[in-house]
Amino acid sequence: MGRKSSSSPIGDFVGKVGPVVLSESYGVGTVRCKPVKRGKEKSEEQEKHTKAFKRLNEFLQDAIDIINMGYQQGPKPKMSAFNAAVSWHFYNALATDQTNGIIDFEKLRLSNPIRKTQKAWQPSISAEDDCVINLTWKLNPLPNKYTRLDDEVVLVVVFPYHGEFRFATRTAIRNDLNIRAEIPYITKEQDVHCYLFMRSADKKLVSETQYLGEVRVKP
Repeated sequence: MGRKSSSSPIGDFVGKVGPVVLSESYGVGTVRCKPVKRGKEKSEEQEKHTKAFKRLNEFLQDAIDIINMGYQQGPKPKMSAFNAAVSWHFYNALATDQTNGIIDFEKLRLSNPIRKTQKAWQPSISAEDDCVINLTWKLNPLPNKYTRLDDEVVLVVVFPYHGEFRFATRTAIRNDLNIRAEIPYITKEQDVHCYLFMRSADKKLVSETQYLGEVRVKP
């Protein structure tokens, strides 16, 4: 807004009118455009990182419940479990060639143990008819002091769906030694990635994620 000034040599007004600035200094009147703040344009590398971060966030969003099960945080976490997972995968697991997926699937980490329980011993994955994934494991002959037979076994299957990836989970307990998981029929004749981690019954202990490999689903 401009204001009237009897000493102004520019029509007796000073101030701002829209994008125009009227001013007077030492008896000299000036008319100039209001400065416009310009954001610094992102470099090609920054644009690449921004797109990768967005794709990674979307990819892991479908696994948010699994991440909340498996990612442990310290007593005063600086971010949520989900944000911690996004950050870790961004810096450690992005695929060099992202044609077949945003991450290197062998590096996908669905658990982040601070207080550990023992991993599954000698796990094995196979495909059976009618879209069934069969997971077996054995009891470790040398269990550590935190290993319990009622530890929860979490099987995670990552499968392609309309150009994206989805997560399916099935659970059992360590003493079962087996999970036969029926997974969505849309996965038939497709390759899926399989993962496993353990969680204590009281949810206080978690094992590291084990990548079980890729299998072709049978119809």
